[in-house]
Amino acid sequence: MAWCAVNTLPHQERRAELNLRRQDVSVFLPRLWRTRRHARKVDQVLEPLFPGYLFVHLNVAVSPWRMIDNTYGVRALVKLGDRPAYVPEDFIEGLRADADADGALRFPEPEINPGDKVRLIRGAFRGCVATVVRLTRHERVELLLSMLGGEVLAVAARNQVAPAG
Repeated sequence: MAWCAVNTLPHQERRAELNLRRQDVSVFLPRLWRTRRHARKVDQVLEPLFPGYLFVHLNVAVSPWRMIDNTYGVRALVKLGDRPAYVPEDFIEGLRADADADGALRFPEPEINPGDKVRLIRGAFRGCVATVVRLTRHERVELLLSMLGGEVLAVAARNQVAPAG
């Protein structure tokens, strides 16, 4: 038995997962909760961790793996030559260990409080260290950046900062 990657049609990971399960194929679709903002609404949606891909557990010597390419929602089983390409077992098991029954992964966000030193990890000021002034609504963080011999007040999305430790 080995884990193999399956390339799905655009935005059809769930359809491919459902149809593969109907064929008694063991499927793992790792997903993440993401914040979606649209039309002044903010909600949480479950999206694939690897858009366009899911994983199947197969015994290549026995399983009729060629039928996977003809499954609704699937583009193709990822292959090396004419054989399925294997995904390392420890990689998949590590993901499965962090996933709930729906395949949703939850990575705990480090706690950030006013007064903490943080490093910007995205955006124009990536790499800069700042002090958290306050946490605002809508997953925003108000920061005090030290630059050019002075301090500048800035606002960043929560996912743009990490503890500076």
